[in-house]
Amino acid sequence: MLLTKAGAKRSGDSLEVGLETLQEALCLLSTAVDREIVNRMLQRQDATPIGTGLIQGLQILVQHAKEQADSECHA
Repeated sequence: MLLTKAGAKRSGDSLEVGLETLQEALCLLSTAVDREIVNRMLQRQDATPIGTGLIQGLQILVQHAKEQADSECHA
């Protein structure tokens, strides 16, 4: 769901993303969750909400994957 909000294409019940993109997306999600846990434990707030940063990171990741796929098609 997060990847579709970030711009990943969907066909039927599946997403059109590579395994590497999915792995990097899970890494971003894990980092965001860890950061949220630490912030709550320390009772501090970030200037940028974690969800906003996560979506921006996923958008960059999806865009990069699209650009790579396009360049591979033209090669």
